[in-house]
Amino acid sequence: MLIKLCNKPFLKEKTSDELNYVPKTVHLLNEICVILQHDCSTNDSLFYLFTESMIFLNEFSSFGVDEYKNQNCNNKC
Repeated sequence: MLIKLCNKPFLKEKTSDELNYVPKTVHLLNEICVILQHDCSTNDSLFYLFTESMIFLNEFSSFGVDEYKNQNCNNKC
């Protein structure tokens, strides 16, 4: 459930949202690193958490990249 919740796009509603949530995002990513470093091969639940964490990181890291590339191209073109 945590992965599904974190997978939703960030919608900034207040000017302070970025200041409040960016540090929490760093903490979340650090905690996910702990999951990824743990040996999950002997426990099916942990392995499932590992794979879901990888899916989340993949989607999190690629979110907005195409829009950024298009914006960057539009500014230079």
